[in-house]
Amino acid sequence: MTQVVNVLLEPSDALRAARRSLDGLSCIQEISSWGRLSSGSKRWVLRFVVDTGYQATEFVPNPSAWYVTVDDNYPLGAIHIYPAVEGSITATFPHMARNEPPQTKSPFRTGNLCLTTPDGIFSRFGSPIEPYEVHTRLEWHVGRTVEWVKAAANDELLITGDPFELPVFPNTDLIKKGKKWVRVAFQENSRRLLKWNARDEVWGMVPLHPVAGRQDVKAAGDFEDGQGNSIISASWGEAVDQRSGVQWAAWLRLPAPPVMSPWAAPQTWSELAVICQKLGIDLNLFISQLSRWGWRETLHYVLVGFPIPDHVGGEDVQIEWKAIRLERPISRKMQVASGFRIGPRQLQMQVQLMLGGNNFLNWQPTENWETQVLNARGAFKQPLRKACILAVGGGAVGSKITETLARGGCEDMTIADPDTLEAGNLRRHTLLLSSVDQDKARALSIRLNQISPYMNAVAFPAALPTGGEGLDRLMRNTDLVLDMTAEDSVLSVLSIYSDFTPRTFISISSGHDARRLFFYAYKGNNFPLDDFNSAIDPWLEREMIEREAEGTTMGVPSAPGCWHPLFPARDDSLQILAGAATRMIERFYAGEISSGLHVLELQDDAITGLPTLMAATL
Repeated sequence: MTQVVNVLLEPSDALRAARRSLDGLSCIQEISSWGRLSSGSKRWVLRFVVDTGYQATEFVPNPSAWYVTVDDNYPLGAIHIYPAVEGSITATFPHMARNEPPQTKSPFRTGNLCLTTPDGIFSRFGSPIEPYEVHTRLEWHVGRTVEWVKAAANDELLITGDPFELPVFPNTDLIKKGKKWVRVAFQENSRRLLKWNARDEVWGMVPLHPVAGRQDVKAAGDFEDGQGNSIISASWGEAVDQRSGVQWAAWLRLPAPPVMSPWAAPQTWSELAVICQKLGIDLNLFISQLSRWGWRETLHYVLVGFPIPDHVGGEDVQIEWKAIRLERPISRKMQVASGFRIGPRQLQMQVQLMLGGNNFLNWQPTENWETQVLNARGAFKQPLRKACILAVGGGAVGSKITETLARGGCEDMTIADPDTLEAGNLRRHTLLLSSVDQDKARALSIRLNQISPYMNAVAFPAALPTGGEGLDRLMRNTDLVLDMTAEDSVLSVLSIYSDFTPRTFISISSGHDARRLFFYAYKGNNFPLDDFNSAIDPWLEREMIEREAEGTTMGVPSAPGCWHPLFPARDDSLQILAGAATRMIERFYAGEISSGLHVLELQDDAITGLPTLMAATL
């Protein structure tokens, strides 16, 4: 079936107005008319020349030619600005995509300028807030291009105090048909940097472990020296499989980022060798080590590490690692010329041929998964994150609260629940159809372990033991016990059990139709059942009276002749209550709210209709 694409044959009135806005703009010359980027394209392009009046430098000619591309629906859509193939910048600078010649007949190179992020870097050149009006948006981009060119000519694109950024490390897998890149995760921070700085080793080996069963996402394990001794350890949770599927990498530590002037990552082994030589590292000696290690363990990657600061001119704060996927794994099984038997010498020759000259460095994406980095988007306070949690009940409320705890950075959790997941549970549960007929505890622990690379969630797919060694094992080392079952039997067990270890007990339940949240919290050797009952019984009586007045029951039909003793409640209401309960867990654990029963009530405002959640009293 032929797809019909609506393409403007002539530039719109908005595009024409945008073009006119460039007339008289300082330092702008030779502005062309709009033309379509290509036949059938929905993007438009025009050429302009920047003349700063500055003397040309080694990397910045003056004047310089540029192309800007915009969408049909301007002033909306993307705006990109590239250096022209003829008469413009050919090097790669900060705040710029890697500046390569085009692979097509395009008149511009690939070095798209980054003029909008990060916020504030170009605030010294005027307002960093991008306008979206017809007469100002294009002018804003082109005007900032002029300031970018001036800063590049004066070597001021990265000045002291600016957020530090690395150049783009090119990934050749992205342009190979059928190839998929691999993401490598590592954990680095200022404490580990001190450990690295105390070591003399500049190379060694490191295992890469599959994450969540995926071979295209790997996590770096313990860094070893050349003799197989662990020198910098790693700590991961259950999602990082350290038992099977490991692939080995060699690591190389440099004293500074591998950057070619003005700001480009090395693209070939020979370019990396030149950088290493300037930094006092013998890359050829490192490559000769690879054949020795490859004779013992198959090497698939090389990790290149170097210290980086948070801000330009600041102190280094961590080691950054960049991964190179080797064209062929280095091992004693490497193919050599026909008629020759593989041996250490032949392997070394093969490695030197593969990792030399203008052979490309196939950089892979890497990411720092250190806890502070992952928690920067929002996490609970340190005491709760480090708590060993026993969550009794993995139902609608329990699944929501435990998932929020996992997303907030909690790392140690046991889920106790005897039930299996039914399709009816999914209206209010965090689990999916794929987990129907599975133990809630096991399915939920698997899900939680998929949320964080540091999570260690384990399942106890049975009812809470009434005593003995089974209960001792569950309670041992537990700091926080969460009851989310709304079952008296569970609280009775928690009230009787005591190993004379003070811990936090919290019972959470929802009222009828999820209108109320009942949150009881206590710190002590065991759960104070009598005090709990005295506090909650009046509320349960009130709930009963309200249900009788409304003519509602506590049962829902599941099949002919069969009723479940469940209360009706929509998931959106339970989400609100569970979110509030999790916030209260954090605050109580930190000692910020009092012990006892706290009741919250969810209501729709009689006038505005807006939902409100407030503390309730009898």
